Amino acid sequence: LTVKPDEVALIKRYAAEMGCSDRVVVFEPDGPHRLNPLAYEQRRKGAGAGLTANIVRLFLTIQEGLERGDDSGGKQERYWKNALSQLLSNAVDLALLSGETLSVSLLHNIITSAPISLEQANSESFRADSLCCQLLRKAIDRQGLMPRQQADLDLTCSYWISEYAQLPSDTRGSIVSTWSTTADGLMRGPVGELFSTTLTIVPEITLDGTILVIGLPTKVWGHVGLAAQMLWKHVWQQCIERRDVTKNSRPQFLWVDE
Repeated sequence: LTVKPDEVALIKRYAAEMGCSDRVVVFEPDGPHRLNPLAYEQRRKGAGAGLTANIVRLFLTIQEGLERGDDSGGKQERYWKNALSQLLSNAVDLALLSGETLSVSLLHNIITSAPISLEQANSESFRADSLCCQLLRKAIDRQGLMPRQQADLDLTCSYWISEYAQLPSDTRGSIVSTWSTTADGLMRGPVGELFSTTLTIVPEITLDGTILVIGLPTKVWGHVGLAAQMLWKHVWQQCIERRDVTKNSRPQFLWVDE
C-alpha cells in the first residue's frame, strides 16, 4: 500500500536492486489491471465464495475505516449500520438471484431504482422502467432455484416491494446516503474504472511471488485512495488467511506506511 507519491518508484528501485523487477505489478489508474471486487468474491474458488454476507462485509469494512471515529454510538448508530447491511444484503441477493455479475455500479442502480412507495411498487409503468423491478421479475422467472435460494428470493421481494417502499422518506434517505458516500468515490473517474468494470487481477497472484503495489497513494488520492487501498487490503488478507499452507507455504507480507 502507498501513502506518498514517490513510493511506487521506491519499491520499483528496491526490486531492481534485488534483481526481481519482473515480479513487480502496479495496480494504478493508467495501468492495464482492474479489480471488480464483487465479481472476484462471486467467482473465486473455494468454500464461502459468493456469500452475500461476505460481500456486504467488504463494504462495511471500507465504510467503518473511512469514518475514523468512535465506534461507540450506541443503539442509534447500530441501527443505521444494521439498516445499511440489510439494504446491501438485499441488493446483493437480487443481483445474484437474477444471474447478474456483481459490481458497485449495479448495486447502486438497483438501490436508486427501487420503488419508494406502494404506489410505485404497484405501477406497471414504474416497474417497466425500474432496474430493481426488472431484476425481481428476472429472478422470479428463473428456473432451477434451490429451496434456499427460493426462500432468499421471497425475502428479497418482500424487502424491495413492501418494507423498503414503506420506510419513512427521511429514514430511507439516510440509509441510501450512507451507502452512496461510500460507493460514490468507487464509481467515478479512474477509480470507478479500476474497481467497477472488469476483473483482470486477483489477490492470489502474490502467492506466486508477485510484488503487488497499489499505486493510489493517499497523499494524492485522499479518501478515495484510502477506500481503494482498504478494499485491496481486505480482499488480500482474506485470500491469504484462507490459503492452504500445505500447498503453498511462501511467506507473505503487507507493507504499510506507519
